[in-house]
Amino acid sequence: MTEWLEDAACRGVDTGVFFPESNAEAARQYQEARVICDQCPHAGPDGACFADAVKYGDVKHGMRAGMSPRQMLREPRWRDRPNPLGRRVFHARRIEGMDDG
Repeated sequence: MTEWLEDAACRGVDTGVFFPESNAEAARQYQEARVICDQCPHAGPDGACFADAVKYGDVKHGMRAGMSPRQMLREPRWRDRPNPLGRRVFHARRIEGMDDG
C-alpha cells in the first residue's frame, strides 16, 4: 500500500463515489467526492494523490486529489507529460452538467 493512503480522507470510503457510472450522476457524485477530498491532506495539484495519479496515468476517469478528470488534465504536470507513444495526452471531454469550480 502506498504510504500516503494511510491517512487519506478516502481511506475506507466506497470508491464508487469517486467514479460515476454515468454522466447523469457525475455532477452529484463529484460534489460528494469533493467534500471528502476537501478534508484530505493529500488533495490538490501539489498533493500525493495527484502525484500518484500522474505517476500511474490515472487521471482520465474519476475524482482524484479533489479534481475532476477535466481539471486534472489541465494541470501542467499532466498536460506536458508525454504518453507512452511520445504524443501529448488527449484532453478529457466535458461531462454534461459537471461544475469544475
